[in-house]
Amino acid sequence: MANSTEVEHHDAANRRQIVHVRALSAASVDAVWPLLADVTTWPDWSSFGAAAYSRDGDPPPHGVGAQRAFRVGIFRSIDTVLLFEPPTRLSYDYRGPLPIEDYRADVELIATDTGSVIVWQSEFVTSFPMLGGLMRLLLRKVLRDLATGLARAAEQAPLTPSRSGLHVDLAEEAVPAEQPELITNYDRPHGGPGNEQ
Repeated sequence: MANSTEVEHHDAANRRQIVHVRALSAASVDAVWPLLADVTTWPDWSSFGAAAYSRDGDPPPHGVGAQRAFRVGIFRSIDTVLLFEPPTRLSYDYRGPLPIEDYRADVELIATDTGSVIVWQSEFVTSFPMLGGLMRLLLRKVLRDLATGLARAAEQAPLTPSRSGLHVDLAEEAVPAEQPELITNYDRPHGGPGNEQ
C-alpha cells in the first residue's frame, strides 16, 4: 500500500521554495514508469480533469520538449518536459495561474527489494514573498496526491490502453500568463535542471 513523507525547504532571501515528497509502491519501476511517462494516463490516477499533448517530444510523444496541457476545473496550465530518462527520471516546468516562477519538478523512480520509491520534488520562486508558505502547502498536497496516486495505480490492474495520440490545440485551451523508510536517508537534491505539479 502506498504511503508518503514530505520535506520542505525555503530561502527567505530569494523566495526559492523546495517541496520534496516520497511515496512507496509495491509495484516495480517498470510498472510505474509507463504511467508517469504518458501524461494522458494522469487523469486516471490524479485530480487532473484532462491532460493531453499539444506538442510531441523526443522521443515522441513523451520525451524532451513535449508540451503537455492540463485542466483542473476551470483552471488550465501547460508544461514542457525538460528531462526524459526511461525508466527512472522525468522533469518538467510549469506555466499557469499559480503565482510562482522558475518552476521545475523532478521525478525519480528508485527500485527497492519490495517495489519502488517515487521521489517527486518541485522547486520554484514565489511571485510575492508573503505567499511562500501558502504555495509550499499547496504544492506539498499536489505532489503528495500525485505520488501516492501513481504508486497505487501502478499496483493495480493495468489501466485502459494509452491515449498517447491525444493532442490538443493550445489556441483553443487558453492558459493564463506566466506569473506556477529508506525514506529518511534519501535527502539529496536532484542534480541538473530542477520542478507539480
